[in-house]
Amino acid sequence: MQRYDITSKVLFRDYAKDFVRLTIKERDFEIIETIPTELPTVQMRMTDAPVRVRIGEEEVIVHTEFQTETSQVPMELRLSEYIGRLIREHQIPVYVTVIYLGESAGINDPGGYQYAFDNIFSYSLRYQVIRFPEINGQEILDQKGPIGLLPFSALMKRPEGVTKEEWLKRCTQTVLAVEMEQEKKKEYVGSFFVLSSLIHDTNLIISLLKEVGTMIDLEDFPLIKEFTKKARAEGRAEGRADDLAKIVEIRFGQTGLQKLKERLRAIRDEQKLSALIESALTTSSLDAFQKSLAEI
Repeated sequence: MQRYDITSKVLFRDYAKDFVRLTIKERDFEIIETIPTELPTVQMRMTDAPVRVRIGEEEVIVHTEFQTETSQVPMELRLSEYIGRLIREHQIPVYVTVIYLGESAGINDPGGYQYAFDNIFSYSLRYQVIRFPEINGQEILDQKGPIGLLPFSALMKRPEGVTKEEWLKRCTQTVLAVEMEQEKKKEYVGSFFVLSSLIHDTNLIISLLKEVGTMIDLEDFPLIKEFTKKARAEGRAEGRADDLAKIVEIRFGQTGLQKLKERLRAIRDEQKLSALIESALTTSSLDAFQKSLAEI
């Protein structure tokens, strides 16, 4: 899912005003600066898109968190860490919005976290939740923007009676009609391709891009090339991982496979998989293979 997160962050970088406007609505604002996104923790984590903004006379941090799927760690607990660090570092208010991309992502996000004990101890956190699948996509297309949101349009709510394929075609036409410098357009359309692939078939997206934009060479789009290259690599690695699992089961039995199954599935490096396949074929025992696995 990292490709969707990275693509969202690139769009925020290029069209920050569109996303700040989405989150703080009609208020007048001025973006002062983008805040570096690495926060020092025991495990280095990335916040998504914090910017320092002036709203009226007040300076605040407007923080946008892009989330493809429902977070395994409850979002309200993750944000309590992020917001606390931003407040400590900058000592100004932090306004947070979580934007969910996936069709069912975030449907149970409570938008906050709080507790209290005898009026002595208390904590309260509130943040905004926006789910792109609930946004009226036709309104975005009709306005032809904000252009920073158009690459997400295929993930948005389509009009009643419009098929998923027809909606994707409308979104493709609108994105390709946006006027901008050619090199920037490559990245922009590439972003649309990557994000749309979250819920649409990649071959369908490519065919529509070719149909609507006949003068566009898809192989010249950096994000599309990177996406397809990674997809092919992931496919090869998945096949090698399946081969390794079969060999482990044959050599060491179902019990041996079940013991190591989750660890084997997590390996996606082709060179490591090849080394482990050789080890599984040549080692004399499950213990010896586990030692090889621990050294990889």
